[in-house]
Amino acid sequence: QDKLSELRYRVGEVLLSVFSKDELESKMFTVASLLNSRLDLVPSQQHKAERRKRIVSLNYKAGVKAMTCSAFASALAYLQTAMKLLPPDHWHTDFQLSMDIYSTAAECASIIPKTELMHKYCTTIIHLDCPVLKKMRAYHILMDASSVQVTNNPVKNPVKLGFDVLSQLECKFPKTNGGRTFNILTNLIKIKMQSSKWTKETFRKIPVSKNSTDAAVTKMLDKFSTELYFANPDLLPMGIIRNFQLTMKVGITAYSPPAFSAMGFIIAAVFGDYKTAEMLGEVAVEMLDRLDMQAPESRTRVVSYCLIFHWQQPMTKITDMFQPVYRTGMATGDVESAMFALLFGFEMSFISGERVDVLEQRALSNSKIMKDMQKKNFYDMMDMYWEAMRNLQGVSMHTTTIVGESFDEAAILTNETKGKNEMFLKLTTLGVKVVLASIFSEYQTGADILTDQFDVAMKQLLGHCRVYLWTSFGGICCYAAAHQQSSKRHKYLKVARKCRKLLKQWSSQGNPNCPHMVKMLDAEEYWYRGKTTKAITTYHHAVELSKENKFTQYQALANERLGMLLYECNGGRDSSAAILCFNEALQLYEEWGATKKVEQLQAQLRHTYL
Repeated sequence: QDKLSELRYRVGEVLLSVFSKDELESKMFTVASLLNSRLDLVPSQQHKAERRKRIVSLNYKAGVKAMTCSAFASALAYLQTAMKLLPPDHWHTDFQLSMDIYSTAAECASIIPKTELMHKYCTTIIHLDCPVLKKMRAYHILMDASSVQVTNNPVKNPVKLGFDVLSQLECKFPKTNGGRTFNILTNLIKIKMQSSKWTKETFRKIPVSKNSTDAAVTKMLDKFSTELYFANPDLLPMGIIRNFQLTMKVGITAYSPPAFSAMGFIIAAVFGDYKTAEMLGEVAVEMLDRLDMQAPESRTRVVSYCLIFHWQQPMTKITDMFQPVYRTGMATGDVESAMFALLFGFEMSFISGERVDVLEQRALSNSKIMKDMQKKNFYDMMDMYWEAMRNLQGVSMHTTTIVGESFDEAAILTNETKGKNEMFLKLTTLGVKVVLASIFSEYQTGADILTDQFDVAMKQLLGHCRVYLWTSFGGICCYAAAHQQSSKRHKYLKVARKCRKLLKQWSSQGNPNCPHMVKMLDAEEYWYRGKTTKAITTYHHAVELSKENKFTQYQALANERLGMLLYECNGGRDSSAAILCFNEALQLYEEWGATKKVEQLQAQLRHTYL
């Protein structure tokens, strides 16, 4: 056996010496495996150091190549072999090669994940006596690993780590949370005052920075902002603002585009300045084309498309943009942004009136991809949507209860939420329940959800397109429930009018996605106040606006509510006008694919309205 392994090693030596660069590239794994069969034969004498270094370098390159093939366990084995073969004084004699091997091994270990091994390699690098810029890859790996959900994760406080690294890069922040909050507020005020003078040309004049320190600071600020989002969202603007200001000062780096799109989101959320926000989102996307370096393209586009553009652009125009973002994210290794693209693209299609059967198949397909990527937070959300689509189609026996083979709302709604991801899942589930409640005429169910969770939802979903589900369908539920339930009438009306006020505010600033929603709630307000003529006229207007913008489910619901209003105005007697509206609603619900709702409304027509 020893002779065979020695023979293998000798063959590897010969191939390493005779192969051209291209031949070695194509046979790299074979040659490395042959040489690695007898590491004790690798020369250690000083005069043969160059040959040993070639074998070290070959294992390093094999590790890198294996990673590009997603063979992470094999990659780590090659890299660990390279480490073993390094000479005792390698940090002095082969600094850059040693840094590359340890950094790549740490990255590979974080993906597998073997977090203790990752932490060991990163710690080795961080404790070196060398400039902080040389250690940045290790710091980035540690920051990324902080979100990996494993027991005994050695990265206990990524926010503190971020502050420490940024301080070493001469990017300092106040020491206390009070000072940090004050810093955010004063900078936001400055930015708001400056924004009135901005044009796209202002940002097109910013040069591209070639400075490595600027690139390192902006990349760390980007990762730091991500950690703040999960650990202390109130401080989230701090990292984004600093990155934005640094770009304005020193020039564009690879991490300027996501900073600009995030800045646009903040301006929309804090100041309600949707036009400036849209401009920043568009500038961020333009910056991607200006950069000749790899940038977080998918994340930049996801933020711009989902959190900014819908305030000023039709969602039907935006929905088609998410699929290319998903493909780019997967191709560049930005799996998180790719998953967001699938989720947000689905949600915009749902709000925009895509057919229910199409959405069901899409949710199923998206969920499978997310499960393959082991992204539980995403596939839980998609499974919830899948079950909701089955409710609408009548595949499930439920209407507003979202439960089935892949999702059970009880596990989310009855347990205490831990962390931001669980909070988002809970609020999104409740928002979809509100939609189902309005569609299936279970208005009190939707109204009770809204009165209990409205303020929390508006704060947590700030800027997200999901707010339309809460304000429009939720507003309908609250107004309708106020008609039915006298004991909670005041509470329902208070929230309904909050919904109406928000929608009117967004519509007045040029939002093309909510004029029909505004008219529906205006009609409900007139109806509640007994101004039935105005209510009927306004509901007709809501129907036309929904039709014009192809919001099929809203058009159906508006016709149904108008039919109820006309029936009530006729004293509960036969009303041909009401029947026309109900028939139109039936046709539209069928067009949308809500089979169970069609059956429910047909039964109501037979037993109540005919």
